[in-house]
Amino acid sequence: APEETTAANPDPNPNPNPNANPDDAAGLPDAKAEAAEEAPMELEEREIVPEPEPSDKSACRLRVQLPNGVKVQRRFPRSATVGDVRYFLRVHTKDMEVSYQNFELSTNYPRQQYDDDSVSLEDAGLTPQAMLFLRDLDA
Repeated sequence: APEETTAANPDPNPNPNPNANPDDAAGLPDAKAEAAEEAPMELEEREIVPEPEPSDKSACRLRVQLPNGVKVQRRFPRSATVGDVRYFLRVHTKDMEVSYQNFELSTNYPRQQYDDDSVSLEDAGLTPQAMLFLRDLDA
């Protein structure tokens, strides 16, 4: 007999895990999660922040060390965000032998991670220059 919602049984979902996807009650894999795992991460369509002129003394100079040892150096406006840097690195490494799409950025000393993509480089304390390390989260 089909299960009904009653005062004695207020939850028609027999799955004891309250965080489980209700569509996954039969133990079937979540189709959306599978599709996300199989499909390569598509880069959102947006412009890369233009690099300031070498004569621009207010520019922020970043040097990023990739896990494979390659160092990428580029100037950004002080007002550029951590998200702008992250997008630049995704695009820049997309055509390399190793593409980094899911990663974290951090400084070595003092150890600090930069997870908030909306923070400006100036507010993040990365001006006038900084050395960042890219850690591949898919490795």
